[in-house]
Amino acid sequence: DNIVTEILDTIDTKERWAYISQYLSDLCEASPESFLCKIENELLHPQGLLELFKKNDGDIFTARNYYINVLWAVEQLIQQKKYVFRALEWLWKLDAYNIKYSISNTPRAILEVVFCAWINESSLSVDSKIEQAEKAINNYPNAWDIIESELPNGRNSICSTLSKPKYRKIDELDTLNMNDVNKTYIKYLKMCVTAANDNEERWIKIISHLSSYDTTIREEVFEKLLSECNQMIDNKKVKIKDKIRNEIFRHRYFCTADWS
Repeated sequence: DNIVTEILDTIDTKERWAYISQYLSDLCEASPESFLCKIENELLHPQGLLELFKKNDGDIFTARNYYINVLWAVEQLIQQKKYVFRALEWLWKLDAYNIKYSISNTPRAILEVVFCAWINESSLSVDSKIEQAEKAINNYPNAWDIIESELPNGRNSICSTLSKPKYRKIDELDTLNMNDVNKTYIKYLKMCVTAANDNEERWIKIISHLSSYDTTIREEVFEKLLSECNQMIDNKKVKIKDKIRNEIFRHRYFCTADWS
């Protein structure tokens, strides 16, 4: 730990981060605690790492995106129970900077894999995954969109696997069954509904997923939506109700809620 900390302490510019990035996976494997402390401190007292992420178009000669090595090292931590919560918190904080990336290797892409309902690529249990998703929605600006994308029929691509350590043992990952998947889908939907408030775009996204849920759950969602609409000012209420009606009819949902 002390040796790795001394090495990482020498990094105080974007250029030094770029140079040492090729060794970060090994350094993280040698001392996860030292690596995690270093990247956590970078968000509090920046010394070049954020600049490395913001300049993610690659070296002009090698077209190499150095920041990817940082993400690969963080992926190792997600598969270790001792570090997974801190690693996820770091990813949510980094994602909140809304950095534009030129390729698909991003903090958001990792979070989408971690919170995918039908595979398990992290050391989180099903209940912990649900708890972490709800905590994120309450604390990070982009979390609602990420969790919404994990609802049924929301993902446009296949989940990728995360980088694993070469030598350090990782915790055995839980195997999911259909009950686990269904439980996660229902909990994700409910937390997205709770946080939708009077945001019409969020409600329209939610409705697009409802065909995968049973009638009872759909009715609960529509009743909540109707309650939210009734609390809006008249102009906005009429506008949203019209849009919602169209979505309900477009998806051929039966709805007992009174939309008059």
